[in-house]
Amino acid sequence: MEKRWLAWFVVVGVCFGVWSVGEAHPVSAADTDSAESETVVSQSASGPASDSIDGTSPGEVPDLSVTQRGCQRDESPHAYYNRCVPWFCQYGRSSDGTCEPDSPSLRYHRLTCSSYSTDADAAAYLDMDPDHKNDRAVCPPPGLFLASPGTDDWPVWGFEKSIADDYGKVVVEKSGECSGPADSLGLDFLDTGPTWDFQIPCKAHDHCFDLIRAGLSGTVSSRDCDARMNDLMKADCNNRRGIDKSGCNRVRKGVRIGVWLSSVGPDPGLVRLVNDGSGMCADIDRSVLPNGQLSDGLDDGTVLLQWPCRVFSAENQQFRLRPSTHRGYFEIRPEHSIHLDKCITAVATTLVLATCERQVKWFSFSQEIPSAPAQSFKVTSVANSDRYIFTSRAHEKACWAVPSINGTATRGSGTYIPGKGTALLATYCTDSYLDQYQIWRIENANS
Repeated sequence: MEKRWLAWFVVVGVCFGVWSVGEAHPVSAADTDSAESETVVSQSASGPASDSIDGTSPGEVPDLSVTQRGCQRDESPHAYYNRCVPWFCQYGRSSDGTCEPDSPSLRYHRLTCSSYSTDADAAAYLDMDPDHKNDRAVCPPPGLFLASPGTDDWPVWGFEKSIADDYGKVVVEKSGECSGPADSLGLDFLDTGPTWDFQIPCKAHDHCFDLIRAGLSGTVSSRDCDARMNDLMKADCNNRRGIDKSGCNRVRKGVRIGVWLSSVGPDPGLVRLVNDGSGMCADIDRSVLPNGQLSDGLDDGTVLLQWPCRVFSAENQQFRLRPSTHRGYFEIRPEHSIHLDKCITAVATTLVLATCERQVKWFSFSQEIPSAPAQSFKVTSVANSDRYIFTSRAHEKACWAVPSINGTATRGSGTYIPGKGTALLATYCTDSYLDQYQIWRIENANS
């Protein structure tokens, strides 16, 4: 988890969880005299609470043959297993009551994307489908995701049995972890402990925050990430028994309060937009303005065109896709004019540079002023692949495209002009499965 959210709420939750374990194991005074003659005080015949260490339910009489049996210092009698068992297990108990091996049950698998999307919700991106027989991950565009400065690695599937019983494999950031102020005290118990294992929830929460940083905050929020983390922690706790379950939930509640103190915002990185048909990049460069004057590439009205992709010194081919105030849409901002607050704008069938605007809503109590529809673009995956079409909110049936001579945008009618310097147009969307000149790749500009 992010270091800023795990405040002392977590430490308090942990202490409650551990103390509840310690209070459930009364030991006779013989412990203070000799380690070789240890006996455990017999439980009341009326039976302890359901989270008692001897495993009995309310009103159930415990097996006295077990409770009267001497146990080692780190063991307690347990009627369910009819034997002395370790009083806590960091990685859970096996079917005979013994502790699982001292190695995490968490395993990782290479992520397989069933589809790509820029407007899915947090549960879809994390693959938290209760019907988990067939894990189907919805992935963000890799180029967009990996371009974000706050993103280190492509996610993986994480598998941990107690959570997999409810959700199957979950998409996580492998290097994610729970951490916070307790680290300064040398207390490394935040993601795992005697009664809980929150590695999957913490790593999933980190990946969810990465999605927001990458610019997908139009459909994923910090509160969504917190809620999904809580669902995963519940799954871990609900698949435990007795004091393990109650101790786990105490810690979960402390963590839940702590994460509400944290949030992140969009920090999209630089990407190239490459036409799938011509192999050239979208480019803002010197062009002739409608008034006949030559643009220096920064003026309003400068035309968006295609040009051979350049690796170095190509700010005019680098863009940031920032979430628009229209849910699931983006503002597309050229990096070379970022200091001037410029956006790509759809004007009729032309794509030009213009000052980013906000659409004013009178008599509205909303603090957010919506983005202009002509500057809000939807990015839609083609056939669930890592290829996309761009449409504006103002002209939802007009796709970015390399135009043809006769003005149409279908492969069968007209000859395309894939040469450098060709102005891009927003033309009527055709069958996007066939028309490569309306299909775009989103590539990390830093790679």
